[in-house]
Amino acid sequence: MIDPCIPRAWDGFQVTREFRGATYYITVENPGHVCKGVKSVTVDGKAIDGNVIPVLDSGTHQVRIVLGS
Repeated sequence: MIDPCIPRAWDGFQVTREFRGATYYITVENPGHVCKGVKSVTVDGKAIDGNVIPVLDSGTHQVRIVLGS
């Protein structure tokens, strides 16, 4: 689950997470300069419902989270 809480001043951040043989490159964007609230999530370019990232096969995966309401 991704549910970041960051300072409003941050534009976002990036993190790399290895989990069960897969590498997730996660980018969190904060265009509205909010502290929390997940507006959208995409995994490998496809939108997903909610903020729970699916467990994927080995390899690398791009995750994009946009904060907002």
